[in-house]
Amino acid sequence: MSKSWKATLKLPVSKFPARPNPKLQAQYLRQCTDDLYAWQAANRPADDPFVLHDGPPYANGPLHIGHAINKIVKDMIVRTRLQQGRRIIYRPGWDCHGLPIEMKALGSGNGKGMSPVKIRDQAKRLASKTVTEQMKGFRSFAVLADWENKWTTMDPDYEIRQLQVFQELVRCGLIYRKRKPIYWSISSRTALAEAELEYKDDHKSTCAYVKYPIISDWTHLPGTAQLHGPLHAAIWTTTPWTLPANKAIAVHEDLAYGIIQADGYGLVVAENLIEQIQSRIPGTTVLAQGILDLSLEAWSTVTGSKGRPEHHNPSFTRTLSLLIPERDLYTSLLATDKKTMMRARNLA
Repeated sequence: MSKSWKATLKLPVSKFPARPNPKLQAQYLRQCTDDLYAWQAANRPADDPFVLHDGPPYANGPLHIGHAINKIVKDMIVRTRLQQGRRIIYRPGWDCHGLPIEMKALGSGNGKGMSPVKIRDQAKRLASKTVTEQMKGFRSFAVLADWENKWTTMDPDYEIRQLQVFQELVRCGLIYRKRKPIYWSISSRTALAEAELEYKDDHKSTCAYVKYPIISDWTHLPGTAQLHGPLHAAIWTTTPWTLPANKAIAVHEDLAYGIIQADGYGLVVAENLIEQIQSRIPGTTVLAQGILDLSLEAWSTVTGSKGRPEHHNPSFTRTLSLLIPERDLYTSLLATDKKTMMRARNLA
C-alpha cells in the first residue's frame, strides 16, 4: 500500500477558494468596494484626505475600452492612497449636456417641430438611462468609489453652482461679446466644437492664393534690383473667409525663400516650391533663392462694416515662424494671427 506524503508537507493554509464561486461574486464585490469605502470613510483620518476629482464620462452610450482604462487607472490611484493610510474621497460623475446626447435622443428627426423643452426632456431621459447603465458597468469592475453620492452635470445644485461661477466671471469683467468665426452645422442648426467635427477622407478643399503687398523696405533682399514692380508675399489657404481676421504671415524658420518675377510684380515664395508656382503662373522668372531673413511687413486690405477699406499691418517676421514644417503647401507662407503663433512657440 502506497504511503501518502501530503500530511508531511508544510503547505500554507488559506481560506481563499481555489476556484471562483459565482454565487459569492456579489458578496466579494460589495466587500472590496462599498463596504471598504464606507469603512475607510469612518476610520481613516479626515484631516488629510486624498480627493480625486473625476473627469466625467459622457452619458450618451454604452461603455467601451476607453471607459474601462479610465476607471481602472483611477481605481489603482485611490487604492494605492488607501494602502498608504490616507482617507480617500472619490465621487464619480457624468457629463450630461451636449449636442451628441441631443442628436441621439432625437434620432433621425433632428427635433423638427419639437419645442426646446421637449428636446431637453428627451435628452434628459436618455442621459439618465445611460448614467444608470454605465454606473452598473463601472461597479461590476469593482471600482472603489462613492457610488451612492454620484453627481451629474444636470443636477440642479450643480447647475446652480455653474451659474454662480458665471455670475462672478461677469462681475470680474471676464465675459464679453466679440466677433469670432465658429463652426456651424446646417443640419443640426447649432454651433459645433472642434471636437465634434468629422472630416471626409476623400474631401478635396478649394484653395486660394493671395498676394500681400510688402510695405516695408525690401530693396535689401537679393534679386530685388532686377525686380519690375512692387513685391508681394504670396500666401496659400483653404479658408479664405478667415483672412480678414489674420494679423500675421507665418514664415517657416527652417526653409529658404526665393523671389520670382511675375507680370508687373514680384512674389516671395518657398524656394523648394518655386517650380510649382511657376507652373501656375506662366511667364515668371526666378530673381533670387536661398533667402533666410524675411523681416518685412505687408498690407492687408479688407472691407469694413460700412463698406470703407480698413488697413491692417500684419507682422511678417522670422520670430513668428511655424513650428510644424509646411513644405507640402504651395507657398509655405500662411496667414495667421500673432497670438496663435506666439502661443505655439510658448512666447505668450
